[in-house]
Amino acid sequence: MVNKKELQPIIVKGIKANKDIDCVIISFEQDDIFLSFRFVSKDIINISYYKDSLTKNEYVEIFEQEFSKSSNIKTTEDDSKYTISNGYLDIHIYKDPFYYEIVKGNGSILKQAIDDIDIVGNRYSQLNKFTIEDDRVVSIKDSFFTGHDEKFYGFGEKFSPIDKRGQNIEACNYDAFGASSDKAYKNIPFFLNSKGYGILIDTTSKIDYNLATISFDSYTIEVQDSTFDYYFIYGPSFKDIISKYSVLTGECKDVPPKWSFGLWSNRYGYKTSKGVKTITDRYQKEDIPLDIIGIDPFWMKNGHYCDFIFNEEYFPDPKKWISSMRKDGYKLCMWIHPTISINADIFNEGKDRGYFLKDKNGDTYLWQSPLPTEPETSTDLLDFSKVDIEKLELQPEAGIVDFTNPDATAWFLSKLKYLIDWGVGAIWIDFGEDIPADTYFSNGKTGKEMRNVYSLLYSGAIYNFMKKIRSEKPLCCIRSGWTGMQRYPICWSGDPQRTFNVMRATLRGGLSIALCGVIFWSHDIGGYFQLGKKDPVLYTRWAQLSMFISHTRCHGMQPNEPWEYGEEALRIFKKYNKLRYSLIPYIYSCANLCVSENTPFIKPLVLNYQDDPIAAGIDDEYIFGDSFLVAPVFDNSDFRYVYLPEGKWIDYWTKEIYEGQRQYRYEAPLDKLPLFVKSGSIIPMQEDISHIEDKPLDKLILDIYPEGRSSFKYIDDYDEIDFECVLEDEILAVNTCDDSKSYQLIINNFNRHKIKKLMVNGKIVDESLIKISKDDKAIIDLNEDI
Repeated sequence: MVNKKELQPIIVKGIKANKDIDCVIISFEQDDIFLSFRFVSKDIINISYYKDSLTKNEYVEIFEQEFSKSSNIKTTEDDSKYTISNGYLDIHIYKDPFYYEIVKGNGSILKQAIDDIDIVGNRYSQLNKFTIEDDRVVSIKDSFFTGHDEKFYGFGEKFSPIDKRGQNIEACNYDAFGASSDKAYKNIPFFLNSKGYGILIDTTSKIDYNLATISFDSYTIEVQDSTFDYYFIYGPSFKDIISKYSVLTGECKDVPPKWSFGLWSNRYGYKTSKGVKTITDRYQKEDIPLDIIGIDPFWMKNGHYCDFIFNEEYFPDPKKWISSMRKDGYKLCMWIHPTISINADIFNEGKDRGYFLKDKNGDTYLWQSPLPTEPETSTDLLDFSKVDIEKLELQPEAGIVDFTNPDATAWFLSKLKYLIDWGVGAIWIDFGEDIPADTYFSNGKTGKEMRNVYSLLYSGAIYNFMKKIRSEKPLCCIRSGWTGMQRYPICWSGDPQRTFNVMRATLRGGLSIALCGVIFWSHDIGGYFQLGKKDPVLYTRWAQLSMFISHTRCHGMQPNEPWEYGEEALRIFKKYNKLRYSLIPYIYSCANLCVSENTPFIKPLVLNYQDDPIAAGIDDEYIFGDSFLVAPVFDNSDFRYVYLPEGKWIDYWTKEIYEGQRQYRYEAPLDKLPLFVKSGSIIPMQEDISHIEDKPLDKLILDIYPEGRSSFKYIDDYDEIDFECVLEDEILAVNTCDDSKSYQLIINNFNRHKIKKLMVNGKIVDESLIKISKDDKAIIDLNEDI
């Protein structure tokens, strides 16, 4: 029988400074309960509740060494409280009753909810509550005040409304089977608060957040761990907080390969190399640029997932095939998961060496895959809408690779190595969420303890291995993750259903995880599941959205290529895909800037306009890079209401100028995505291409929206060019700081700006060289004489 008890330390016994680790430790009347405060830097504080001694989490890397430590930390005491100060932030620790708060100047930023009681004295939420079973701490709960207008953001790829106030959030990774519930593939124990701080819980365990749901005056955090170890990160700018979080948990060091920003085409599944050829030929016939082909599990033998051995009946001479695909301009993304079927030849090898998770008896734990067996059909391209999927058996049981065992990890990677050596472009890292609670790892921990971090170990091992052994940039496409997953780009949103509601929920997931430091994110155009449903309007609207995220891919359990949805959908898809390819210089430059600045590629409005109370709750619009505002249509309507934040915004299609901080009814027929450009933008573009090539561009098109002084840094693998535009006294000056390329300038609203003189690199452009279009665009082709 479990001996369970609860402790709630409320009376401070003493305070002790440990100068060796710049830590101040609070002791309570319960002799074995402690609370420590440690300044990591001027504006980051590590706060830890623990029993007996503090044990730091070993599987989530925290890079405190990247910060300059605070100096001159002082501790003072008066009758009611202790104060710890570094001259920038103060921590007040009250004695009786105990509670603490973090103060900046005269304002409380974070305060425990000591007084959150009803009219007869009953407490709505408990603070510093320890739950102990058999003398072992199993959970710790704390609560903090929240103002009536405070908002909460982040928590990972959560598909609920972006402001999480009023929600109960569970941080526990699941195979979510869609995007219409509170379950998520990627939970990250980090959130932003509108008072200008972030909270990172350093744990791999399940967390429950009640965000002003038990009481409107407080929020609670309960960690199912033996410690409550968290980092308070002060901004107050959200961008600063996210950057500090990224440094603390590991920065994304690698910009994905340039070709990865082209179109991806996947299906469950492209069954044979002949089928793949049919698909690439059709893309060429339809004049649709394409760069990446995703190959689902059918590259391996049915029932043998994941043995890493090509089924040469379906893919003859795979090494030659991979090479020929690259020569034709296509990179391959190969699907894997972290389990080995009992039918695979390598299963017994892994089992005998102890490389799989164990059950309570020490035997290999056998996991039942949810994937169906391959349907019996001779077709080269599978279409599960024509299969009675319920009659298909499931794939065989499998062993789960133990990534806490270094030998098991090395063995798994050795099986994968030849794919990388042969030149596959990316590894598609599926699954990794639903680790059974009753499994046991080589480190002595259970699946319950390791569930959330398993996917981080799995994806990190593969990404770092790719980075080590190949000369080109590594690339993985990851479904699940935890703290620090931003180090391993890119990820996608799992398997959404085919509905407008889920389309919007999917975007909310992308915007929420963007606020957790994840830079590159993607999803399946049109949705993955709901067999037999083909809605051309939904597909078209989803495609428009998808062309304006960092990575764009067609994928589904049934044919999801654009020609499958009729002529109109195909025409509109082609229009937006060609626009995306023309924007690759802008997209790749933004990708480089995002990595250098630790900012997400797609940004919720609240990130760029933090002080705008309307932007604070908007999750159906976003910023693409820094210049575009994208407002997708999420229903069958031919209009929507669009909120434009501060500044002037130009309709990308009509060049009409809109004033910001206003809402507009915007007419949006099916072929029109509401798309706006921030006034002052300089957008580098390129001419039409069919594939993204690894070479410098000879010509750049600069799409310019003049206002005052503006600039843009163009970044390529070969060039960095600073562009500048200054509009003053009816003179427009454009500086390219480069004469190695040819340029075409497109100056929007030329006459509306009353431009009398155009100068390029300090030279006046002759009026005869300026062509004005009907929509008031000046087009100038530059040559060496200008």
